[in-house]
Amino acid sequence: MKSFWDKRWFIRVVSLLFAILLVVYIDSTQTGFVTQGEPKKTRQTASETQTISVPLQVSVDTDKYYVVGYPEKVKITLEGSNALVTSTVNTQSFRAYIDLTHKKTGKQTVRVEVSGLNSQLSYTINPARVNVDIERRKSSTMPVQIEYNKNAVADGYDIGTASVDPQKVEVTGAKGEVNQIDQIVAKLGLPNGINHSYERQVMLVAEDSKGRQLNVVINPSTVRARLPISLSHKKVKLNLKPKNEDSNKVYSVTAKNDEVTLYGQKSTLDKIKKLDVNVDLKGIDSSTVKNYPLVLPKGVARVDLSYVQIVIKVKSLNNMHFNFTNLFTWNNFSIAIDILIIWYLVYRLIMLIRGTKAVQLAKGIVFIFIVRIIAGLLQLRAVTYIVDQIVSWAVIGIIVIFQPEIRRGLERLGRTPIFSGRGESAHAKSVKMVQELDKAIQYMSKRRIGALITIQQDTGLDDYIETGIKLDADITGELLINIFIPNTPLHDGAVIINNDRIAVAAAYLPLSDSSMIPKRLGTRHRAAVGISEVTDAVTIVVSEETGGVTITKNGRFLLDLTREEYLKYLNAQLVPKEEKKIPWIRRVINKVWKWGAGRL
Repeated sequence: MKSFWDKRWFIRVVSLLFAILLVVYIDSTQTGFVTQGEPKKTRQTASETQTISVPLQVSVDTDKYYVVGYPEKVKITLEGSNALVTSTVNTQSFRAYIDLTHKKTGKQTVRVEVSGLNSQLSYTINPARVNVDIERRKSSTMPVQIEYNKNAVADGYDIGTASVDPQKVEVTGAKGEVNQIDQIVAKLGLPNGINHSYERQVMLVAEDSKGRQLNVVINPSTVRARLPISLSHKKVKLNLKPKNEDSNKVYSVTAKNDEVTLYGQKSTLDKIKKLDVNVDLKGIDSSTVKNYPLVLPKGVARVDLSYVQIVIKVKSLNNMHFNFTNLFTWNNFSIAIDILIIWYLVYRLIMLIRGTKAVQLAKGIVFIFIVRIIAGLLQLRAVTYIVDQIVSWAVIGIIVIFQPEIRRGLERLGRTPIFSGRGESAHAKSVKMVQELDKAIQYMSKRRIGALITIQQDTGLDDYIETGIKLDADITGELLINIFIPNTPLHDGAVIINNDRIAVAAAYLPLSDSSMIPKRLGTRHRAAVGISEVTDAVTIVVSEETGGVTITKNGRFLLDLTREEYLKYLNAQLVPKEEKKIPWIRRVINKVWKWGAGRL
């Protein structure tokens, strides 16, 4: 080894390797040398690359041809100075298009072109070429058929003739697609067990003879579908049928109401002449009045009386007598109050944690108590001891585990005006919230600023609130507008409103996989439908493409609403009826007075 160090060529090689390693290290760890006073100018002139998605426009004679197969958007990668790239991305004053003006019908592969870009920028397009299918355009007017599930209608109800408005629609598309249309279908989804007439705005679908959906444009895309559901009624006499009589007694049974009204299908009611009532006399030794339930025949939905009062008279009486006054003792009264208080506390606790992850933890606690009861009954000493130790520490554990829910409950309790009529009413808060929402919607709709706003109803949204950025702010139109201004940190995602406050922004909502959603609608609309499928929340969408306003709830969506339409819907869904304020002491006196009057 010493002999190598005596040779110049070996020293030159080692020096070269050391120089290479030193340069690589410095190049990878240093950010470059920038004059202290010129960092901003350096960043502005530095080269930058950004990729954005832009709509792909089509230049074609739309009166003669119909084009399918091309992507809705293409990706353009811009390269140039930082300032120029940033300005171009923000303004998007250029367009990507395909020119089909001189193309023939049939399948074509065409080049994507860009116009309006600064000549100092270089760009690449992905995909650079797209496949399109140019076909002759055809329009046709077709009737609308309605489909629904008859099994969803409650038993005993009559189904009338379904109707749609309008009854005919115009279908436009490629000639080959339009020629395959077998029917235009409005699929009316009925809630299970529905017992009233149902009316909804329904999306239309074009299907071929095999039930496959075709790619055509239907105008209008939705119709108003109505399904009449009615219930026939008929009055029938009661037929009392005593049983289990004592041979040593003589009975007289009389119904206080000798006839009842049955509701059901007309064909079923026509066959019923009287309604049998089984009167069980077993154990009845003295005259009394008893309630007997009415057993409904098959095909009858309901009856105007759930039970019938039967006056039973017994000829031979004995001394068996139940003293009802023993029920009204202070001990029984205190037990009833105890039960009511515990019932109310358990109910409020369930309502507090409903819709949160704490529900699973609560199930685990209930399971532990069930195990303790079973272990005590079976005298399992080891299991009983272990569960007792767990329960003894459970109070601290519950406080730690349910800390967010306990804090939220105490905050709600602190905000409740228990002993005064002061404070803003729920009606006034809801009216103010709708006004602020309207202010924001009007501003963003006119300027085509995309927005997604979800208002919590009965079902909790805590799991989705956890995905957003916490605000806990008052609801104002200005704040909502500022949140959804493009290229701001909170622009993407949804705003969730809970308890008349903006809980979070930039929250993630589940996307719907429904095939009923038109392809022209984007991610915001799918998220709005998705949250409405799993909760009862009301969600508002403002389209950044058209400025249209859409509202979703319970898996349904109303597209392109006018200001009057969405204000009417929001007021109906969010604003409770205004109640007259009554001092708490008067409410207590009224309840005691009503209770006393009922006792007398």
